[in-house]
Amino acid sequence: MMDYKIGHTEDLVTPALVYYKNGLEANVKKVIDMAGGADRLWPHVKTHKSIDMVRMLMSFGIRRFKCAQIAEMEMVCRAGADAAILAVPPAGPAPKRAAALSKAFSGTELFFIVDCKEHIEAYARAAEETGCAFRLLMDVNFDMNRTGAPLSRAAELYEFAAAQKGVHLEGFHCYDGNRHEEISKRQEIVDRADEEVLALRESLEAAGYCADIIVFGGSPSFPCHVKHQGRGIWYSPGTILINDMNYSTEFPDLVFPPAAAVISRVISRPAEGMFTLDCGYKGIPGDPPLEKRAHIVGFKHCRPVLQNEEHLVYQMDPGYETETPSIGEVFYLIPGHICPCALLYPEILIAENGVIVDKWKTTARDRAITW
Repeated sequence: MMDYKIGHTEDLVTPALVYYKNGLEANVKKVIDMAGGADRLWPHVKTHKSIDMVRMLMSFGIRRFKCAQIAEMEMVCRAGADAAILAVPPAGPAPKRAAALSKAFSGTELFFIVDCKEHIEAYARAAEETGCAFRLLMDVNFDMNRTGAPLSRAAELYEFAAAQKGVHLEGFHCYDGNRHEEISKRQEIVDRADEEVLALRESLEAAGYCADIIVFGGSPSFPCHVKHQGRGIWYSPGTILINDMNYSTEFPDLVFPPAAAVISRVISRPAEGMFTLDCGYKGIPGDPPLEKRAHIVGFKHCRPVLQNEEHLVYQMDPGYETETPSIGEVFYLIPGHICPCALLYPEILIAENGVIVDKWKTTARDRAITW
């Protein structure tokens, strides 16, 4: 376990989100090693939403990024990335916003996902209206049933896109966030899926289509996809660069110590053996079950009993009531789910060797920066 304690917290406003630089760098180096090089990575930025984190990753040689929103795509363009994927299908003004971004940042290759004819038509209309061409990737549904089309529709979508002006399908976006099996079963399922994608690429290219780009996976499936190396294959982990307690617990094969914590203080002792932290779900995400939302570092024999907007209440275990912490005591909470945390904070504190050394803006916290 990392040392999460930070000195001189008396003037620190809590709750506060902290990233530990040494932990981040160790996780990044390990991901690069597993991938076979920084040039094999296309990690997502939705967990941190910070241009400073993007720049840190670029200092390690990672030049391509995946984004969940236009604001995130603008952020990585401003950082000078080589390429970016907007990994959400188009809706409303999204294609026109994408066109404006493409024109403003011609030095970054931009890709957009589609999974149906309507998506392709939306980008084709925007191309006609704006004079901007769009590079597309087919979003593949690996039984996650969130977005994506089955591989059986690939030829149909390629043929349809080829008949449209201003759009060009160039490969596949293959996200499988539903892969939560134990590692051997996970590997078996990923192997079958990857081999199917690679075989489909061969048949499409034999028919004269372009399928140069394949972006595989998320964090849980990352160690399985890296087995499949080759031309135009990239891997797209993201969460494990920072990591959280639930991933660490549920995926013991992903040995990436959590490199983030939320600092919180005891603000009340409302009843015998109970204490309240200033860390409601406006300070730490409330989407996991209550018992998995926050993991206190170095303090045992208590359990969470209530969380609302500003408060997180714990009950000491029977027999440990005398160990109830004092008012003002500082705690370090490892989030159960780190991904929504950045949305809750306008800036992220950066710690190194037990000292706060920097602050990173949560650049893409809002859904729009410019466009």
